[in-house]
Amino acid sequence: MIALGAAISEPAPNGCSVGGQVGSAEHKSVSNRELCRRFLDAYRPDRLDDLLALLHPEIEWATTETWVERGVWRGHAGVRAGLGRFFAEWEEFSNDEVEAFGDGGDRFAVVTMMRGRSRRTRIPTEMRTSGVFEVRDGLIVRIVGHSDPADALAAVASAGGDRA
Repeated sequence: MIALGAAISEPAPNGCSVGGQVGSAEHKSVSNRELCRRFLDAYRPDRLDDLLALLHPEIEWATTETWVERGVWRGHAGVRAGLGRFFAEWEEFSNDEVEAFGDGGDRFAVVTMMRGRSRRTRIPTEMRTSGVFEVRDGLIVRIVGHSDPADALAAVASAGGDRA
């Protein structure tokens, strides 16, 4: 597991400050590694508003073919609806164990281990997930899921990024 960085100065009660305006100095000064940490911290059913605060209003989130619902979610409303349906399928859910991280300037890749228990079948599930995140104005503007973690990391490495 890879640590994604120390807490930011003056964190919110939940340990993560996500406020600020699109294009604000606060957003632009956040590193990709810290943005990733904040994203994963907020990527849970009870933190959807915090997650949306990290996404650009013009967000496009393309899921992988292994996703329950294949497609592209557009804008905050599309992400809220898509993740609402996704999270409704889980009785237990976590996706914050980072296995790899690659930084490529205006984008980054992350590989995580997702764990959960299906609400319908109660069967525990463990699955490696990965994606490439594009950043604009300090916010995530595009997410492309990758079935193969090596593809996600290679996409960022080809842009001259580093792997950590």
